[in-house]
Amino acid sequence: MEEPCIHGCSKIAPRISIDQRGSFQSLLPDIFHEDGILIRQVCRSITDRIGTVRGLHLQLPPFAEMKLVFCTRGSVFDVAVDLREESETFLKVQHLILSEQSGVGIIIPPGVAHGFQALESNTEILYLLDSPYIPTASAGVHPCDPSLQIPWPFQPHNLSARDSSLPLIQEFLGKLKD
Repeated sequence: MEEPCIHGCSKIAPRISIDQRGSFQSLLPDIFHEDGILIRQVCRSITDRIGTVRGLHLQLPPFAEMKLVFCTRGSVFDVAVDLREESETFLKVQHLILSEQSGVGIIIPPGVAHGFQALESNTEILYLLDSPYIPTASAGVHPCDPSLQIPWPFQPHNLSARDSSLPLIQEFLGKLKD
């Protein structure tokens, strides 16, 4: 698995203890206590069908949120797009495979859009967020925007009505300047 290439995104691999009973994993390593990150919301999504795409979502300032994302069942092709104009990795796209077996998670900083494609049926994602969901701050970019050149493993399908109507990246950026 390649390392994250977007400034502020971090791959985390919490320690997993395995014995005859199974495994135990602490999903909040010490770095969160040191950094003072406060988890305000925990969400779970279950995606029924292989190839389904969810995203690319984010919340706009002043309600921008940090997400800690783990795949707790199955596997996903996880995508982040840096939409922070002041960032050294502005408009950069990164992708990682997150899976139940690896236990690896990713930190998505505020201002970075996030989405994923299910690589298995009945895939489950666990999100820990540092801000509450504010519907009026919800935004995103179309996951099939050709300018992003996202190499989805399967032809994206089963997009929600909301995700299908998300703007292309240039339209999204234009709205931010208005």
